[in-house]
Amino acid sequence: SHDNRLLFSCGNSLDKKMFIWDTANGFIVGSCLMTPDSIICARFGGFVKDIKGRETNRYQFATCGNKQIALWKFDAKTGTFEHDIINTGWTVREYTSIEFSRNKEEFLYTGTTSGDFFIFQIKNKVVAAVVNVCALGVTSVQAIDINTIACGGGNGTLALFRTDGPNVTPINKTMLTGAVNSLQYCEASDLLISATDRGFIYKTTLNDAKTYLHSENHTDSVVFLAYPPKVSDRFASCSADGTIRLWDVSEYLVTARCIALNAGTPLCLTYTDEVVISGWQDGKIRMFKSEDGSSVWQIDNAHKGGVTAILLSNNYKFICSGGAEGEVRVWELRSRQMISHLKEHTNRVTKLYLFNNDLHLLSASRDKALLCWDLKNEKRVSAHVQRMGGINSFDVVPQQSIVLTTCLLYTSDAADDLLCVDLGGRRIIKKK
Repeated sequence: SHDNRLLFSCGNSLDKKMFIWDTANGFIVGSCLMTPDSIICARFGGFVKDIKGRETNRYQFATCGNKQIALWKFDAKTGTFEHDIINTGWTVREYTSIEFSRNKEEFLYTGTTSGDFFIFQIKNKVVAAVVNVCALGVTSVQAIDINTIACGGGNGTLALFRTDGPNVTPINKTMLTGAVNSLQYCEASDLLISATDRGFIYKTTLNDAKTYLHSENHTDSVVFLAYPPKVSDRFASCSADGTIRLWDVSEYLVTARCIALNAGTPLCLTYTDEVVISGWQDGKIRMFKSEDGSSVWQIDNAHKGGVTAILLSNNYKFICSGGAEGEVRVWELRSRQMISHLKEHTNRVTKLYLFNNDLHLLSASRDKALLCWDLKNEKRVSAHVQRMGGINSFDVVPQQSIVLTTCLLYTSDAADDLLCVDLGGRRIIKKK
């Protein structure tokens, strides 16, 4: 509610119940059956006015859905509801958003899937005006002040309008990236904040109607993170939304985006100052420039079922990759040809690690095994298998003397150049 005392919640079309909660103590102060049967949006609108325009002690709110709009009156002391269905006349729409006007809530603005918004007069509960805005529906409406409202569209349109009762005049239109899911006016800084379904948040200065990018986010699960070597203020992230983003932590901004069309999810990556080498769900290895995220090259059919782990050598001459079916492969970076194929894992390879000499490789898998490979001779030199639980990840201390998995801790003797795992115990030993 406008005074932050009440909270509205409702169920789905099967539940058909809605509740009003007291935010001070968390108790339910009222409940009833929903109207309409399926509510898409609800909005509080101050107190109910009497015949002389004075505020009463009853709250008002509106709900929309199933091509209907209901105007409610709620008494928080008694928990009683009253509602009326607004007469939409000859027009039939599916309503997606609701907002009360700022001039004592005399008008109700409702966005529709048809790309227009309606202005209803609350006193008479009739249509006062219909205004066309954009394609793909009006997904959000926000009243800024008595004479200004903003509308967000499914095609990315952000439109500002000047209002004088039911009379509406366009002020400005701006195209954003993605459908505008939410609008919020910040009165203290006189900014309009817009959020889109592509993860972008924009701010619009209302004095000159200019729009700036404020921040951005992934729109699905983050599946992998990586830092460049010896760098802590930049990192890269892979997401199930099909993008790789490079972040600058000092300014909390995205410096580049790496996108591959119809490639599925990026599952892993290795990040340097110059390039990003990534493994994808479609089984390809792709390289992008760190500067602008542009594509450099790709290796087709690198792994069947997806590339689940990838690693760049310390001398920048080759890359190692792991697949969903347990293969570990080595690729020459210049020619992008496979130079080694190592297959002993029976399940997804989760992580790879190269030692400083670039001769020995550790690989972990969901098959419970941690293997050490001699890349020069292309053979396994040691292995350790956990009794239970696949290995999701592991790490090696800088001295390369301790390996820590998600379940087990391995210790070793003095550090040396060559490393292998002693199968007789939980000790990693070093041999010359």
